[in-house]
Amino acid sequence: MLERSLAEFRQLRFCYSYGDLRPDIYAAAVPLRRGAHSEILVMNCVVQSYQIRSGDLEREIGPRLAALAESLDGGVR
Repeated sequence: MLERSLAEFRQLRFCYSYGDLRPDIYAAAVPLRRGAHSEILVMNCVVQSYQIRSGDLEREIGPRLAALAESLDGGVR
């Protein structure tokens, strides 16, 4: 499962969860680094399951988070 998630992250540039920890909580996240040797931070968006449709994390929220991270710091590769 971890290897599949890492491969997905490399392709999409973000990760997402449909209720993996809690069934009513969905989330998308991207790593964010300020400078070449700084800590890796995480920027995320967490929503209640009833607030979005299935697929919104992959199609809308995740790509927007990834684009924002890229514009702020060049993203994490």
